[in-house]
Amino acid sequence: MDALQPVTISDRKVVDASGGQVLLEWTLTGRPDEWWIAAFARSPAVRTGSSSFVWAAPTNPDVRSNGTIRWQVAEQDLGGAASFVKESVDWANSQLPVEKGRRESQREQEATDERARAEKLNELQRKLEES
Repeated sequence: MDALQPVTISDRKVVDASGGQVLLEWTLTGRPDEWWIAAFARSPAVRTGSSSFVWAAPTNPDVRSNGTIRWQVAEQDLGGAASFVKESVDWANSQLPVEKGRRESQREQEATDERARAEKLNELQRKLEES
């Protein structure tokens, strides 16, 4: 997906619950590309909740390219997980202008490089024809 678009949460639900754990699922608008998924993972969002959710080798949300996020957490951390995912979605979207600018700069550099290459080939062709 070259035309980067914001991804928003359109639905969220509890998919399963067992043994004090809940499996949460968020449905997203659109299908996030690899860049957006990586941006989501780099989010500086802060976890709030139980000490095991915040500090003890916590699990991470599983962002899928089919447009869903799944995450199994302790029941007591349901609210913290919901806040974390929302903040991470918002943060990833806030990085879109930066990435769009980077991609535009890259396209411009590639076009400049291609023009320089074509000019060099033309120059060499002229030299060949003159010899």
